Amino acid sequence: MLSPTVTAVEEAERTLAPLLHAFHTEVEEDVHALHDLQAKYAPRVLSILHQTGIAAMTAFKAGLHHTLDAALGSGGGQAVNGLNPFPNALHLPESIADVQRLVGEARRSGRKLRVIGAAHTRPKEAILDDEDKDRVVLVSLKKYRGVTLDPVSGIALVKAGTNLGVDPNVPESTLENSLCFIIDEAGWMLPEVGGIIHQTVGGFLATASAGGSLKYSFHDAVVGYTLVDGNGDVRTLSKDDPDSPLFDAAACCAGLCGVITDIRLQLIPKADVQGVQQTYSAQIQEGCPVNLFGDVDHT
Repeated sequence: MLSPTVTAVEEAERTLAPLLHAFHTEVEEDVHALHDLQAKYAPRVLSILHQTGIAAMTAFKAGLHHTLDAALGSGGGQAVNGLNPFPNALHLPESIADVQRLVGEARRSGRKLRVIGAAHTRPKEAILDDEDKDRVVLVSLKKYRGVTLDPVSGIALVKAGTNLGVDPNVPESTLENSLCFIIDEAGWMLPEVGGIIHQTVGGFLATASAGGSLKYSFHDAVVGYTLVDGNGDVRTLSKDDPDSPLFDAAACCAGLCGVITDIRLQLIPKADVQGVQQTYSAQIQEGCPVNLFGDVDHT
C-alpha cells in the first residue's frame, strides 16, 4: 500500500475520477436512487482507498461532495435534468431569509419541504417517500452554521446547521467550528449529549434526540429557538413563553411545524465527567438497576 502522501492522493483522484463521473451521471438520471447508488459504489471506492493510502480518503470525500452538490444543486436552486428550481434540487440556504424564500416557493408550488441534517437517520425512508418524491424540496443547512456565546451567562445562540462535533462526511464541518469544541474552549459544556456527536444541532433537536442519559436530556439545555413556519413567517419561541406547549411540541416536531434555524442553549460550567461501566442482565428481576422494558409479564 502506498504511503499517504500527496502522490498517493493524486493517484487516488485519478483512479476515482471515472467512478465519480459514473456516479455523477447516474445521480443525474435518478436523484432519488442516491441511497442505492452510494451502496453500489462504496465497495469499489473503499478498495481504491485501501490501495492508495488513507490520505486519499479526504480527497475522495471532498470530490464526492463536490459531485453531489453539482448534481443535486446549490443554494441558488440549480437542479438536475434542467429542472429549476424544483423538484430535485438540494438547496443550501445561508440565511433565514433564504429559508423563508424556499418555504414560500414550496408553499406556492404545492410541494413539501424537508431538511436534511447529518443523515444519522435512514435517508431513504426519512427523506424521500415513493408516493411523493417528485413533490419534495430538499434543504441542507450545512452552510448555515455558527455559534455566538455569552461568556458571562453561558447562553449560546447556535445556527441549526452547526454540528455538535465533527461530521467527517461534510467538508464544511471542522473541529474548530463544532459546537462542543467552541464551548469547551470557552469553559462551558452541554449538560447532556449522545454517544455520537456528528449530528447537526437543529437535527438533534428536531428529531427529539435526547442523549445518553435515562434521567437527563439535551432538551434540558434548550431555552429558546427560532423557526420558519409553513407560511414563511419567522417565529421565536422561548421556554418562558406563556404558550409553552407550542415550545415543547415544535422543538421535536421533525419539521412538521417548520424549519428550526437557530437554537438558544443554556450551558453549564465545564467539568470532568467520570463514569463506571458495569454489566448486568437486562432483566430487572435478575438485578438490573434500570427497568428497561417497563411492567411486562416475564413468565
